[in-house]
Amino acid sequence: MKILAGGVPQKAFDMRTADFPIGNPAQIDDLIHLSSLTYGRDRATVENMIRERYLSRGA
Repeated sequence: MKILAGGVPQKAFDMRTADFPIGNPAQIDDLIHLSSLTYGRDRATVENMIRERYLSRGA
């Protein structure tokens, strides 16, 4: 596989990703709870939203 930039082949290169910092295991339960409060929805609500989108497409 060759990499193109502006339609011109480029030389191969190496890349490293940054290491993730060590997390605090004591915060895991708090973060899961916060995520649930922020983004969580009742299953029936989500299924109704999906059903409405599906039916609105005329399927």
